[in-house]
Amino acid sequence: MRVAITGAGGFIGSKVLKKLMDYEGIDILALSRERYDGVPLNKVRWGRTDYSVNSLSGILGNVDVIIHLAATRGTQGLISDYHVNEIITENILLVMNKLNIKHIVFASSIAVYSDITKIPWQENICLQPKTLYGISKASCEYLCIFYAHKFKFRYTILRIAQVLGIEERRKGMMNNFIESACLNKQLIVNGRSVAKRQFIYVDDLAKTFVLCAIRQYEESIILNVGMQEAYTNLSIAKTVNLVFENSNSVDYKDNIDESIDSSFMDTHHYISVLGLKPKTMKEALYELKKQIN
Repeated sequence: MRVAITGAGGFIGSKVLKKLMDYEGIDILALSRERYDGVPLNKVRWGRTDYSVNSLSGILGNVDVIIHLAATRGTQGLISDYHVNEIITENILLVMNKLNIKHIVFASSIAVYSDITKIPWQENICLQPKTLYGISKASCEYLCIFYAHKFKFRYTILRIAQVLGIEERRKGMMNNFIESACLNKQLIVNGRSVAKRQFIYVDDLAKTFVLCAIRQYEESIILNVGMQEAYTNLSIAKTVNLVFENSNSVDYKDNIDESIDSSFMDTHHYISVLGLKPKTMKEALYELKKQIN
């Protein structure tokens, strides 16, 4: 089997590459605008691409499945920042038809949901993104569905919770908590900490992509990918302190209004289909602690 990965040099893509190398009989084609040097060249063939139809047509020959991770999160708060995601996705889908590639695994996001009255969100509810990033991901989902129907290939769409991993380039709350706990500094939680958010450990996510790529089935499928529980910021801070043995108490400023809503997907279908039980927050943090140490 030959598997191609777009965005292979990114945070998630590099993890998927390494996970794929654990499997025998898989020819890996890694696509990126720049080469990632973290994997052995004898196990991975690299293709530099601008993701145009011409470029993709020249390097995707004989591929069986594409894991599509390449995307931008935007910087200016304009929908024009995200159009490149739709263009790249459509180019890939057009080349799939041209080269007779029959399966795409697409990295979507929990951001396609927002209606808190329907939590936990199931895969069959209407999409209702409330961010431009979510709108972009929903648009790419619709492109996958449209072209899969038109060209008779199948898709696997993964709606992914917030990804937990120390290599994440964007410094979010979780990375700040871990960094502070490692330095035995006090963790600060701003807000009432009522909203619960869902995460997925990056190694579990990488395994999910690989299982979806190599799994042999006929039907297209959409899966919510995340831990089985959602967590408040306060509970996360306390768990980080526990795992990293930070003796400082949490500075909990509960007199401030929280600026986020809960976000939590139903993952029963994901666990049932793949037979994969994702790590809990505590289990994932212990894994991260091993990597840091």
